[in-house]
Amino acid sequence: MRKRIVLLSSLFGAAALVLLLAWAVGAQGPEPGEHRLHRGPHPVHPTDVRPGEKPASRPAPSGALEAVWGWEQVNINGFGDPDNVGVYSLSPFGDALYAGTVNWDTGGEIWRMSSPWTAVITGGLGYTYNVGIDHLVEFKSYLYAGTWADPTNGGEVWRNDGLNWTRVVSQGFGDQTNAEVFRFAVFSDTLYASTWSYTDTHGTEIWRSGSGNVGDWTRVVTNGFGDADNECATALEVFNGYLYAGTWADETNGGEVWRSGDGLNWTRVVSQGFGDTNNEAIASFAVFNDYLYAGTRNDSTGGQVWRCSVTSGCNENSDWGQVIGDGFGDANNTRAFALIVSGDYLYCVTWNFTTGAEVWRTDDGTNWEQVGSDGFGDSNNWCTNGDNSVTIFNDRLYIGTWNYANGGEVWQSTGGLIYLPIILKGY
Repeated sequence: MRKRIVLLSSLFGAAALVLLLAWAVGAQGPEPGEHRLHRGPHPVHPTDVRPGEKPASRPAPSGALEAVWGWEQVNINGFGDPDNVGVYSLSPFGDALYAGTVNWDTGGEIWRMSSPWTAVITGGLGYTYNVGIDHLVEFKSYLYAGTWADPTNGGEVWRNDGLNWTRVVSQGFGDQTNAEVFRFAVFSDTLYASTWSYTDTHGTEIWRSGSGNVGDWTRVVTNGFGDADNECATALEVFNGYLYAGTWADETNGGEVWRSGDGLNWTRVVSQGFGDTNNEAIASFAVFNDYLYAGTRNDSTGGQVWRCSVTSGCNENSDWGQVIGDGFGDANNTRAFALIVSGDYLYCVTWNFTTGAEVWRTDDGTNWEQVGSDGFGDSNNWCTNGDNSVTIFNDRLYIGTWNYANGGEVWQSTGGLIYLPIILKGY
């Protein structure tokens, strides 16, 4: 059986059960429309369903209950604006959780979780070409934001001291075809940032700064590590004294993994998608129990998860072993798109455009179970933004989703199983 359903007892008061029933009736969304995520100039996306609107035909509860892993949505879809089609980044800063959105109409936004959520930035930080907030990270008492822009203006880096936002990088580090500042990492007390190249003439770049200040950034990777097909370093992770970078390439060459001990000199340790060029991207990384895990994009047979151990050295293809193949048994899980550790478990969130993103977990790296329903009960929740929109805050796992129909969502793990009504379509 592809998805293991675990049935355990759970005790709730009457009021809590009423809330759970109400959530289950309202959580079902419409079927996915004909849309695809793609980069570059603003795409034409389908007419959104406004918050609170209900499809003409909705499933009804059967009266029976099933035990499901507990997830709670903690925002209104799109923070009240369905044009916020994705929660693209999540990060703690200070004592609050921050969320960045994608909004092709008015520019990306940044929200702070309070009671209720509060918008701290709208309108693309004052520039509507900043359509999304690719990543958020804390570094030396500032919250940094990398933007998704376009090849005319270039991605930007902004930072916040708790009160004010200041732009510290503009025009794609001087090359507007670096249209996104996609991923940050902190390594050896230095902030690293990768770009997404929107031109065939060069690949991804990685820049770094010890201060984050304007004018204090140095390029340490050029032209996709020497291959323009490596258009982005989509995953960055620190492991065993090295900074690792996973690339987004294509099915001809496959994704690669590079690493550096000093941030300046880089060595390729994985080539040709772990020997399968259909693994066209290394989409995610996580460190768990002395292993480095990597998730891939594979549109042919489904995303894969690979790992290497501290003792193996992790410096060549043969040091890595596959622990998950074929999209956890569903080829529609085309990407093992996010990896994150929470408590005693390693979690993986998939990209699934058919039934919605799936969340899987393991406590040993080899035996995995699905926790929760596909798409959190809505097939329109079809992916995260890789590792950028999963985080830990106050010991809870948070996941941000793309949802074109209703607006991006933020889900929080409640840490256990709950009873919900079984929904029967056509009831």
